[in-house]
Amino acid sequence: MSAGKLVFTLQKLYKDSWVAVLGDGIEKAIITASSIPSPPLEPLLWAVRLLLLGASDAKCSWWNEPGEYRWLFVRQREQVLIHIVWFRDIADWSDEKGKTVLRMECDLLSFAKRLFHQLGQLQYRDGDLTIPLDEHQKLQKAIQAFEYANRGMQASDAS
Repeated sequence: MSAGKLVFTLQKLYKDSWVAVLGDGIEKAIITASSIPSPPLEPLLWAVRLLLLGASDAKCSWWNEPGEYRWLFVRQREQVLIHIVWFRDIADWSDEKGKTVLRMECDLLSFAKRLFHQLGQLQYRDGDLTIPLDEHQKLQKAIQAFEYANRGMQASDAS
């Protein structure tokens, strides 16, 4: 699976409802979420930040009554495999029991920067503070740390 053109947008539909469009130029999915029982964007931010900081995998859930989307991330160096699965109901099912909605690979840094940008747009355009400002800043710092570490690795690979 090769990394294609990244498409990733976030939009607030109304007070407690979100939609993400995610794709790689070939495959695309529209993922919706409710803020009940908990807001979906912060767990997504945490998962991506963990990957930037070196975790090999991470996941988060988006609830959409009566079911759940589960975002599964596997980091492979500078790439990330994103696998989103759907469950008809919110239960403690294993990831393998979900129906695949999207499976794609993309550049981790590009995805993280796009998430950062989309969250900033929500705050600017909609005045939405679903993501606390300090969490948004922590994501930015993780992006910068990832860029710095990768520059160091590229320099040592070249020598």
